[in-house]
Amino acid sequence: MHIICCYTTGNNYIKDNTLQAFSGRIVYPTSSTYDQDRISFNKKIDAKPAIIFFCNDSEDIKIAINYAKSVRKPIRVRSNRHSYEGFSIADDAVVIDISGITTIELNHDKTTVKVGAGNDLYNVYKKLWEEHLTIPGGSCPTVGIAGFTLGGGIGFSSRLMGLAADNVVAFELITANAQFLTINEQQYSDLFWACRGAGNGNFGVIVSLTFKTHQVNNNLSIYKIEWDWDQLYHISNSWFRIRETAPDTLMMFLRFQKQEGQKSIFSFGQYFGSMIELKKILEPLLQFPAKNILVKELNYMEAVDFWAGIPHRIHATSYREDSNKQRQAFKATSLYLRQPFSRQALEVIDKYYTQNDIKNNYTIIDSYGGQINKVAENFNAFPHRGTIASVQILAYWQNDIEKNVQLEWSRRYYCALEQFGEGGAYSNYPDIWLKDWATKYYGNNLHRLKQIKRKYDPHNLFHYEQSIPVE
Repeated sequence: MHIICCYTTGNNYIKDNTLQAFSGRIVYPTSSTYDQDRISFNKKIDAKPAIIFFCNDSEDIKIAINYAKSVRKPIRVRSNRHSYEGFSIADDAVVIDISGITTIELNHDKTTVKVGAGNDLYNVYKKLWEEHLTIPGGSCPTVGIAGFTLGGGIGFSSRLMGLAADNVVAFELITANAQFLTINEQQYSDLFWACRGAGNGNFGVIVSLTFKTHQVNNNLSIYKIEWDWDQLYHISNSWFRIRETAPDTLMMFLRFQKQEGQKSIFSFGQYFGSMIELKKILEPLLQFPAKNILVKELNYMEAVDFWAGIPHRIHATSYREDSNKQRQAFKATSLYLRQPFSRQALEVIDKYYTQNDIKNNYTIIDSYGGQINKVAENFNAFPHRGTIASVQILAYWQNDIEKNVQLEWSRRYYCALEQFGEGGAYSNYPDIWLKDWATKYYGNNLHRLKQIKRKYDPHNLFHYEQSIPVE
């Protein structure tokens, strides 16, 4: 498709013949789809970019990069729009959208799969399930495989299979000088190291990711249990005790929530084994009176559908449209734990969830350990290997009054809870308020990341509010 395009300087559009080779779709502020094409998963994000390039392949990405340099506008790289702080879009920016790059190719012996960077997690799960294979991904079906993996990537299979980033054996990407590179342990190994855990929009535009695959032939078991809030101390203490001795085959989560004003506690997870075995492991939790208990065996794809909220045996063609309709505004932050929550920490949690004017607030604890922690903190750029869990804090709102209350709650709650953490934060749960964010995200790997940034992007073309600093 040959296109003669325009860009803006002030209020004037200027004809630009350099984009004639671009094969994808280009969206301007005057385009009829502009407002739809600029929305983000987080409804609080309302950025208005100068232009959006929907790229079909690596050549389109090169054209978009060169265009941004020629008009001296900032670049943002976007796949599936899930950046919590909207780092994949910005006012007056050139957005390079790779969501159209959705190829999935198994190698001849099915031990690796090359995945186009525009795929969402559900597309990858569904394709690999045809061969009873998988990669360790997350539960939200519309999250992009690229963004998820480049920041580390934790999900229901991580304790057994490792992080998504740990399972990557190669990337294809376009650098700041519009050069196509294949990177792995043998070629550009420093850049390969950096992209596994710190690759989100920092070093180039990812075209594809090649993963090791894992067989998922047998059924597995899932559980979801809900308790009243007055069980807070007992449930938390039991959950952390189970986590300490749990096999790698069990991934557990703990959630404290206040939903529409009602407080409750949930634990949920996935076990690669029988329901009988899972119930035995969960006995310390099952002894407490529960409001709801679900423990059942499923095949792997049924479990993917369950966690994604997609009904079994319904052809899920509309999950992305449903996700767009359910967009909400929220604030998120995170911290890491090296020891279980103390009674003092639980008193802080109880205090902040007892606040009367909050409605939709969540604290989600993801168990680490297993294969996640069996490699060194410098195995790749993801450093949080000695931790026992991550803690994600979320606050949602519907209007400006709720927004002010929720933002203030989020700020104060994090400050009160931070003292019980080990000082880190997860870059896939970015928080623009974090002080010393680069150290929190990347720990002792930060110095090397800065060196690699200077080597491959010396002019800091790929720059955003929390990108790897050049200096």
